Order: sequence, then structure tokens, then C-alpha cells
Amino acid sequence: MFGARKILKSSPLHRIIGKATAQDLRVLVVPGPELALSNGLDLPNSGVRLASGPRDANVLLLLAPLGTALRDAASVAYAQMPRPRAIIALGLDDTSPLPAPDATAPLSQDGLLQALASVRSTFADNAFSQNTEDFDAPALQSKIEYTCPMHPEIVRDEPGDCPICGMFLVPRETDATSAAEPVDTPPEPHDHAPTGKYTCPMHPEVTSNEPGKCPKCGMNLVSGETAETSGHGHAPDHSEPSNMPLS
Repeated sequence: MFGARKILKSSPLHRIIGKATAQDLRVLVVPGPELALSNGLDLPNSGVRLASGPRDANVLLLLAPLGTALRDAASVAYAQMPRPRAIIALGLDDTSPLPAPDATAPLSQDGLLQALASVRSTFADNAFSQNTEDFDAPALQSKIEYTCPMHPEIVRDEPGDCPICGMFLVPRETDATSAAEPVDTPPEPHDHAPTGKYTCPMHPEVTSNEPGKCPKCGMNLVSGETAETSGHGHAPDHSEPSNMPLS
């Protein structure tokens, strides 16, 4: 039983507690009791009572359909439930990232009664164990990723430079389930080679005679000389006006 309570050695007292737990099933329903009722499940007459929350429950009841977001939410609820605890899945084939259910059955009243009988037997015999596994909901885990302050769409799993501006990537903590995939954005092409002095866009006091990186932020130095374009019109005519008489 994945949600059993770990002990060093079983005793008659543990068996008594296991049997008592089997007779006091407190069910947390996901997505909710309303869906159970709409599917013809009569929980009050099934010998169980509805839990007020995860910390009051010892059975997690999963009902189809259950999308990825709801399975993630259910995994968080299961992680908060005290041991011993059990999972029942009705009409579900996929319960990941949760552990394998302790009982599965069709989504029906008969299926519910069958699953509850199986869980009661499991609680009575295996509520306490010397070998148990821990469960850590992936939605509660976090990871460190690196992104560019100027280009947040750039995300990496390791430190480095932004491929667009060359700025140092900075770390940030994010949920594992919502972490963005690394984006490989090539640097923007330059129309011509930069000339003249070089300066940092973020720190204009930093200048250099050669290309390089800003020693403060790591951003690529850019040319301080702006190339003239042909779209600015003709230069003004400063010649003296003609004094010749008109014919």
C-alpha cells in the first residue's frame, strides 16, 4: 500500500488501528461531490463520509473525466493527506502523476461499493508497513531556470549568455510543471559591421574602442556611431542666392 504509515515493527495495536481505519473512511472526491451525484454515486449510503479537506481525508476518490490540471491538483491534495491513505479511481485509466490506485472500478454505484470493500481490506491488513514509499507531488516541486532580463522569452536550464543581446542570464525559481521550454532564438542579424566607439545600452558610461561585453551586465557593446541612411533627403543648399536679373 503506497500510502501506508511506516513503522519499525507491526504490533497488535497497529492491526486494531488498521481495522478501525477501515471502518472510518473519509472520502475526498475529485473533481467534487456534485460530479459523484450526477453519476449516480450515493456516497452517504456507501458507508463513508465526505471529508472537509485533504487533512481530514484518508481516501482520495478520483472520478472520470479527469484532465491533467485536475490530476495535478489531486496529487497536491493526496500529498497533504495524513497516512494511512488510499486512492480509488472510478472509470479512469490514467492517474499520473499520482501513485497507482489502491482500487479501480467502473464509474457506477456497484463499482464504488466494490472499490470501497477492497480499500477496507487493504487498510485492515496493510495500513502499517515497514517498507513504504514517499510521494512528492510534482506540482509542489520547483526548479531553477535562467532567463534574460531584456528578453524573457529566452529560457535555459543552465547559466549562459542571451543569444539576442549577450546579456548574462539570471536565475529564477519556477514550478516544475509550468516551466517554460528553452527557446532557441538566434541573434538578430546586423545590416553592417559596427564602427566607432562601443558602449553598453544599459550602462552608457561603459565605453570601449573594440567590440565586447559590458563588465557590469554582460550585454554586448554596441556601436555608438549611427550609420546614415539614404531616406533622410538631400543636404540643404547653402549657396548664395543669384543676383542676376530675370529676363
